[in-house]
Amino acid sequence: MNKQTPAIVKGGVTAIIGKGGMSSEVIRALTDRCFYLAFPGGCGILAKERIEEVLDVYYAELGFTEAVWKLQVRDFGPLLVAIDSHGESIYENIQASSRSKLSQ
Repeated sequence: MNKQTPAIVKGGVTAIIGKGGMSSEVIRALTDRCFYLAFPGGCGILAKERIEEVLDVYYAELGFTEAVWKLQVRDFGPLLVAIDSHGESIYENIQASSRSKLSQ
């Protein structure tokens, strides 16, 4: 989704929910426009229970797990702010911290 995300954000999306990190290009595209939320591992069943309706599916040709789903949800979560609208990424921060500790 790294290639598609900047265009999606330019289209007006203000929040994206995923399961992993994004490229630095995507982080730049999110800055001042959007934020990226991640589900903690093992919480997928909680997400399923909170989906009230599938409103639309985009990029279906990418397959079930990579398609973009527009959902109506209630009490959705738990979610982590993984990349905020200022460009801070927990994925990049953890990677930098791990590299620093490994080199010590």
